[in-house]
Amino acid sequence: MKVLQTGYQSMPTKKRYSIYVINLDPAVLKHRKFREANPHYDYESSKPCAYVGETELTPDERFKQHKTGYRKPGIGKWHNTYAKNYGRWLCRKQFKKENERGIGSKSKAKKLEAKKAAELRDKGWAVWYN
Repeated sequence: MKVLQTGYQSMPTKKRYSIYVINLDPAVLKHRKFREANPHYDYESSKPCAYVGETELTPDERFKQHKTGYRKPGIGKWHNTYAKNYGRWLCRKQFKKENERGIGSKSKAKKLEAKKAAELRDKGWAVWYN
């Protein structure tokens, strides 16, 4: 078999990152650590509970990993317990704008994750993020 040489080297593809927001069942509020992370949450408001994350996968792929309890070979647990046990759906409206602009680095994705969590808390949501 003959291989044609084109003179072009394949360029490594640049990783793209995303943030995502998972709606959590309000039953997550029974966990002391979750409540302590949200000391100003108004339990009478019925505002949503959420998990905010960042990933180099698509939000759909990452949500599926959370729900199946994915374990990364050689590392172990690769999911959040709140997202696994209480995750209901992706809140696409909450992350669409950030992801459409493109997130080019993990550090920028981590900053946007924290910013989104703070923004949702300011709206009265109970939020968990890492």
